[in-house]
Amino acid sequence: MTESWDFRVVGININPIQPSDANAASRKLGETLTPKFLEQEFPEEYSDKKSTNTALQCQKIIQAYGKYGWEHYQQGQLGNNAMLYFRRKEINKKINAKLSPSEEAMISKLDPLQHP
Repeated sequence: MTESWDFRVVGININPIQPSDANAASRKLGETLTPKFLEQEFPEEYSDKKSTNTALQCQKIIQAYGKYGWEHYQQGQLGNNAMLYFRRKEINKKINAKLSPSEEAMISKLDPLQHP
């Protein structure tokens, strides 16, 4: 009997993203909303002053795919994308994993053909 594998490739943009600036957003909106208001109403956008942590993004994707039986077996770089390669045997297809809300949000941004 021949083994059959499924494969997935996920790319993560590795260009650093600058943190959102509530002061700049307020100016852009004609100062109709204050920076303080924007920070309070959109804390996920303005409270985290760190730029993108690519290693953490890769780790979260690898963990989410692992919950579905995917094995991370290789990585590479294509342009400005870190490419993560996953595989699993077809017999593992019917896994119903429980993802956290942040993992669900991350996976929902992928093309449906890349979902775990």
